[in-house]
Amino acid sequence: MDANDWAAIAADFAAIRGDAPVSITIRRGTTVLPPQTVRLTGGGRAMGTRDRSEASASSVDRALIVGPIDLDVQPDDEFTHGGSVYVVTAPIDRRAGQTTVEAEVRQ
Repeated sequence: MDANDWAAIAADFAAIRGDAPVSITIRRGTTVLPPQTVRLTGGGRAMGTRDRSEASASSVDRALIVGPIDLDVQPDDEFTHGGSVYVVTAPIDRRAGQTTVEAEVRQ
């Protein structure tokens, strides 16, 4: 693959994110980052997953955050959307022209 291929992939993902954009403002400790545009899936909706523990009978909603390859995000970052607090929990995947991370949704 050459630079043109990667540029085409990045453009395709930008179009997908642009279909349902969400602006998030990440809090990293005491620092508030500038707003960033991402696509947010899950969070208790149809695409969300629930982890259930038989011992505690608790559940945790999860969501995927998909952004540009240079999305400024780290584990333990937090942001609020739709009245829920999202906490980045999974390692950051920066392959295929985009950034994908998993977050836990805390109501």
